[in-house]
Amino acid sequence: MTMKKMTLSFGVIALLVILAVGTTGCAGEEAAPIGDPENGQVLYELGPEGVYAPTCVSCHRLTDLGDNGPGFEGIADRAATRVPGLSAEEYLRQSIVDPEAYIVEGDWGGHVMPTNYAEEYSEEDINDLIAFLLTQ
Repeated sequence: MTMKKMTLSFGVIALLVILAVGTTGCAGEEAAPIGDPENGQVLYELGPEGVYAPTCVSCHRLTDLGDNGPGFEGIADRAATRVPGLSAEEYLRQSIVDPEAYIVEGDWGGHVMPTNYAEEYSEEDINDLIAFLLTQ
């Protein structure tokens, strides 16, 4: 192999390594949050601006007990193991946009999670809510 071909091959390999590390991150590096947890807390407490809908805090508390739904204390850890094959982020997203896909056992007094949040909340709002819940 000529020196020119070897240099080109090394350059291509180096570029591929840089691209791979750039897209997957370095070992030990935490993934960036999917949304803004501070805005997620506002949405948890107040809901999206201009939308009339029960807010999360109407039924869920940041303790291990909820009023009319599961409490959110430790939800980041529980969500990661709640449904096999779903990450914590995926489970929380599913719980918001398709709450009937998996029902947490408990006596919620006949209350059910509204099924219209996929329409009421923007994708950014949902990402922010998930980011906030992952801090709990």
